Amino acid sequence: MNKPDKAFHMIKYIEDQLLAGAYATGQRIPSLRTLMRKFGISYGTARRGMEYLYNKYPNISKEKGRGTYYQVDKNSNIYYRENIYNRW
Repeated sequence: MNKPDKAFHMIKYIEDQLLAGAYATGQRIPSLRTLMRKFGISYGTARRGMEYLYNKYPNISKEKGRGTYYQVDKNSNIYYRENIYNRW
């Protein structure tokens, strides 16, 4: 799936937040309406951007009527950063 052009800034923002560790496991990601207001995009564009993220990051899950959540997968290097100093 290609990255939607109009949702580029929204997608980049959420990806940067994910990779920076801004979302804890089980934490809710901002709603589509919040994202559309923040980035000045339509609801449909925000939805297509989130669909892109659902496909790219399997750790982002949507729950009908509740929202979108981030779940940490400890077996994936993208989502889990182990502190190597804790091993010693």
